[in-house]
Amino acid sequence: MAGTKLYETDVIVVGGGIAGCMAALTAGKNNKKVILIDRYAYPGGTGSASIMGQMTGSGMDGKLMFGGYTGDFINELIQNGDAKDFPFRKTTMEGTIGILRYNVESFKSLLEDWLLAAGVKIFYNSVVTAAVENETSCTVNVKGFYDEYEVRGRLIIDATGNASVASMLGHETLATTLTEKKQAVAVIFKVGNVDKDKYLAFEDGRTAGEMKELDELYEKKLLPARFLSVGISPNTNEAYINATFMSNVDYESTEETSKALIELRRQAKKLIPVFRKYIPGLENCFLSETAPSLGVRSARRIAGKYVLKGMDIAEMKFFEDAIAPSTWPVDIHDYSGEMQWVETPKPYMVPYRALVPAKGGRLIAAGKCISADDDAFAAIRIMPTAAGVGEAAGQAAAIALEQNIAFDK
Repeated sequence: MAGTKLYETDVIVVGGGIAGCMAALTAGKNNKKVILIDRYAYPGGTGSASIMGQMTGSGMDGKLMFGGYTGDFINELIQNGDAKDFPFRKTTMEGTIGILRYNVESFKSLLEDWLLAAGVKIFYNSVVTAAVENETSCTVNVKGFYDEYEVRGRLIIDATGNASVASMLGHETLATTLTEKKQAVAVIFKVGNVDKDKYLAFEDGRTAGEMKELDELYEKKLLPARFLSVGISPNTNEAYINATFMSNVDYESTEETSKALIELRRQAKKLIPVFRKYIPGLENCFLSETAPSLGVRSARRIAGKYVLKGMDIAEMKFFEDAIAPSTWPVDIHDYSGEMQWVETPKPYMVPYRALVPAKGGRLIAAGKCISADDDAFAAIRIMPTAAGVGEAAGQAAAIALEQNIAFDK
């Protein structure tokens, strides 16, 4: 764009969710110049904007699975008293899966501190509108609220959550098309004045009979889906709740996602009297906040050198190029309000080839953008896995630059 300011860097990271942040952080820690571009006004992506404050699949059987820079970051959150891991009992086999609950504001603040300490230059409130690449570099056109600019780098990491930059560069992408595989969308909301001890006692002691009571609430149409997740925020008397539900929403349509936001916020308001009457610890709760963004469980992703499959997860397939572990089950919130839930007895792995587009090039994917079929994506879309994949992408970028080799080498 003529007359537009140009910024130059080694690595361009588009998308400031946990995957993009860990990719940028890792490349920065490896002494690479990094520019991180994100549409929000803060880091963390869905981990901040959804206000859920919960990382499902943080470990298994009492052991956290975070390593590297991600592990150091999580450990600091825990040591500061801003995060705590809770065991979630498996439903179809022995053992537990970890759920790390964190204070969202502390998470955002610490993540930003870590990015800046690694030398990452951050551009908030920015959207990439075009991208091109050649044999030596790649350039993105970016639009902010009041200005437009270009960023040129040697490599680019697509952590947008929908493979939008990969699409701009002409890479093949995959999207969910089967109705039975399309996941429902949700809006997370926060309630205040929670009796934490009473609720946690209910959660810890939940029996099959109590689960049946929740099923009865769904059958009476008092819950929009056969699902209720309540996460207590550390150091507060607040809880983040995942209970809203809307199916058959085209998440790439602004019109449909806008309608969904309106409907789901109305659902959140209607659920408060239900919680007061039926859920221990929430008898005096009130609605204090709804998330500013829609919780989308499906996403467009790249067609990679390898497409991770649901069967790979079920069989816990061994990969020589494994780069990140995951523990969360195949978790599909389907169009009918039911859940498809497939657990594994041990962690499974994500292969590096799933990050690399089939036709190669100067782009690598991270987070929700990686190559996976619908069933596998339903398991690996969670934050802990995205963080590990993001760190691997950042490390791959550093190695590619230092050795002057392509991502697929």
